[in-house]
Amino acid sequence: MVDLPAQAQLTLAAYTAAHTQYGAARDASAVVNLAVPDGDDTWGLRAMEFPRPTRLSLRTAALTAPHAVSYTADVLLSLGNDAFTVTRREPDAHRH
Repeated sequence: MVDLPAQAQLTLAAYTAAHTQYGAARDASAVVNLAVPDGDDTWGLRAMEFPRPTRLSLRTAALTAPHAVSYTADVLLSLGNDAFTVTRREPDAHRH
């Protein structure tokens, strides 16, 4: 589980669509890097991965300043007033 502060700034968002590579099916994925305050006026980076995302939306504002964070582990990450959102279905306990 990722522990996130109340505010963060998007520094990178990458999306890879589902595809076939060398004859093997690959699921879609999203990778997100956030700048987060570490205390004492310093910032650090947090990387998160969302396998099989169902939605990813991004506005330039997500990259320009810190925003309020809404996070549900392994399901949703949202910054600010729809500046950035990535969602996925609830993880399936039977899928490996």
